[in-house]
Amino acid sequence: MPAVPTAQLPLDLDLGRQTRELHRYFVVDIFTDTPLEGNQLAVFTDGRPFSSEQMQRLARELNLSETVFILPSQAGGDVHMRIFTPGTELPFAGHPVLGTAFVAGTALGGDVVRLETGLGVVPVELDRSGGRIVFGWMDQPIPSWQPYERQDELLAALGVEGSLLPVEAYANGPLHVYVELDSQAAVAGLHPDFAALGKLEGIGINCFAGSGSAGRPGCSHPTWGFRRIPPRARRRGRWRSISHAMPVSALATRSKSGRAPRSGARRSCTPEQRGPPTGSNACGSAARR
Repeated sequence: MPAVPTAQLPLDLDLGRQTRELHRYFVVDIFTDTPLEGNQLAVFTDGRPFSSEQMQRLARELNLSETVFILPSQAGGDVHMRIFTPGTELPFAGHPVLGTAFVAGTALGGDVVRLETGLGVVPVELDRSGGRIVFGWMDQPIPSWQPYERQDELLAALGVEGSLLPVEAYANGPLHVYVELDSQAAVAGLHPDFAALGKLEGIGINCFAGSGSAGRPGCSHPTWGFRRIPPRARRRGRWRSISHAMPVSALATRSKSGRAPRSGARRSCTPEQRGPPTGSNACGSAARR
């Protein structure tokens, strides 16, 4: 019986003319320095070949929480970026901006990268060690907010009687609605009715307790095209986010001036921060696979 030749790895694929149709992208893990942990993000380094419809289909095909397409600058930034979930385009989201800053900053060099988003230009300050980016500090847009009109439906879907703070909706890319419960145990014990939440389209629901620093956050949302279990990076703190992504500022400890002290990559909110995050600073680290 003739010997079967052994495959040599890596496999060398000759795709001929199809090679010109290959498009480079990176998968980046945010809020961690360990590959295959944290918040996942796909970043296409050149989005020019794609229409908006193709961008949306690619995001749905990859099925990560967000996929970013980098485009030429249009408004004085270093690059323009578009952010897609599997179901829709977002004008802004925290961890996609931070992850894109790592990719763009690695390519462009420098200590600050300015990213054009649907909510304006967002500067991200980059910390390096041995020439490699290890941390990013972003000044995100200040959200606007208003009372949430469907409060009764929301509370019923969450299975809670009320909120200790007014139930308000904050517009910072996705629309986030905040509900304060009376204890961390109440946050950890939530069992939402996702079918009912699915009728409250276009929002992320964030539940939190008013004090302490330990808890079991979790995250899921049925209206933006996917559900996913949160990474270990978010299993600290007193926030539970029933959405695709908790605003990244909620993970940062902020000083009274609103600037996050530089003492680590993962932090929970201070006990004094009673309401939803409204400041402009966010931080995190990332690992590129």
